[in-house]
Amino acid sequence: MNFARYCLYFWGASLPFISFSREKAADVSSLSDRLAAPELFGLLLVLLSLPAGRLLRPNSFYPSVSMGFLLFMAGVSTMLAALYIPPGQSLVTYTSQFLIFGFLVALSMRACVLLRGEREILIFASCIALGGFIESLIVGHDLAARLVGASMWFRDSMDLRARGTFRASGMLAQYGFVVGGVLFALASWPKGIGLRTRLWWTLTSVSLLMYPIFTTRRSGIAALFVLMTVWIVLNQMHGLQGLKKSVPVLVPVSLILFGYLSQPEYRDFLFGRVTSAHQKVSSGHSFQSDQIDDARQSASKRPFFGVGWGLSTGASRTENEMHSTYLAVIVDAGLAGFIAFLALLWSLFRASWRLLKMTKQTPYLEFSIRMLALLAAQTVFWLHNRGLRDRGFFLYLAVFAACAQCVRTSLKNDPAPAQSP
Repeated sequence: MNFARYCLYFWGASLPFISFSREKAADVSSLSDRLAAPELFGLLLVLLSLPAGRLLRPNSFYPSVSMGFLLFMAGVSTMLAALYIPPGQSLVTYTSQFLIFGFLVALSMRACVLLRGEREILIFASCIALGGFIESLIVGHDLAARLVGASMWFRDSMDLRARGTFRASGMLAQYGFVVGGVLFALASWPKGIGLRTRLWWTLTSVSLLMYPIFTTRRSGIAALFVLMTVWIVLNQMHGLQGLKKSVPVLVPVSLILFGYLSQPEYRDFLFGRVTSAHQKVSSGHSFQSDQIDDARQSASKRPFFGVGWGLSTGASRTENEMHSTYLAVIVDAGLAGFIAFLALLWSLFRASWRLLKMTKQTPYLEFSIRMLALLAAQTVFWLHNRGLRDRGFFLYLAVFAACAQCVRTSLKNDPAPAQSP
C-alpha cells in the first residue's frame, strides 16, 4: 500500500511533464504515443493497490454509480463501432480512447482511497504544488524569452502562445486551470499547514490559474472569471468576508495580469484572439458553430449510441475532433451516453452541495466553497475543451472525494468545531 501511495505522490508531481519536444508535437492517437511519466506512475499506482487486502471501494463522495454508468455507455459505443471496422484499420485505433478513459477512472477511484487521511492529502498537495511550481518556472522563462529574443525552451506553433512541457497549448491551459483550482482549494485547508506552505500553495495556484490567459484559451478565461465570481459570491452569502479573503489571491492575479498585458505584443495577441472569436461567432461562421452543425448531423445518423468513444474526428467535415466536452459526448456515445454524462454532473454538484451544507459553521466551509466554485467553472471550461480525457479532472475527482471523506470523519469526531476567523 505504501508503494502505491508513493506512486500517487509521484503521479501528482509529474502531471505537467508530458513532452520535452522543443516544437509542438503532432497529434497522437496510439496508446504508446500517449505514454508519459504520469501514465507510468498511474499504472503502478493501480497495479500496486490491487492486492492491498481490500478492494479500496471509493467513499460515497466519489460518483461511482454515475461514473460507472458513463463508462458502461462509452464501452457500448466503442463495441458497436468496433463491429464495423473498415478493412485495414486497427482495433487499437477504435478502442484506445475508451481504454484511456477507463484507466483514468480506475486511477481516480484508487487515488481517492489511498488518500485516507489528512496527512496523505497534505503530502499529495505539496507534490502537486512542486510540479506546478517547476512548470510555472518553465512557462515564465518562455514568456520572458520571447520578449527579449532569447531561445525558448518549448515553442508553440503560435509564437506568442505558451505551451510548456505539453504537446499543445490547450493541454497546458487545461492542466493549469484544473490543477491550479485544486491547489487553490487545498490552500484553504484549515489545519496542518504552516503559513509558508499555505503561501507557496496559494501563489503556485494563482500562477497555474493564469495559464488560460498565457495560452489565450477563451473558454478558460471565461471559466477563470466564473471561478472567482462564484467563490466571492458564496463567501459573501455565508458571511465569510469574501472580498477580504480574496485579497491574497486577487492581488497576485492582478500583478501577473498587469505584467503580462503591459507588454504590447502579448496584449495585442490576446485581445486580437478574443476579438476575432467574437466576430466569427457573431457572423455565424465560427469553428464552434461548424462543430455544432457537425454534431447535429452525426447525432441524426447515430442518435442512441454515437460513433464510438473518442471517435468524433470522423464526424467532422474538417476532420477535427469535437473540442467541446458536451458535443463530444453526444457524438461519441449518443443520447444514452449524454444522459449518463448529465447524471455524472448531477451527482458531482449534489455531492459538492452536500459537503457545503455539512461544513456550515465549521473551518472547512472555505474549502467546500472553493471546490464548488471550481466544479462550476469546469463546466464552463468544457464548452471548448475535452474534460473527460484530461488528467486534471480525475485529479479533481480523487482530491474532492478524499477530502470530503476526511472532513466528514473530522466532524464526526469533533461535531462542533469552532468557526475559523
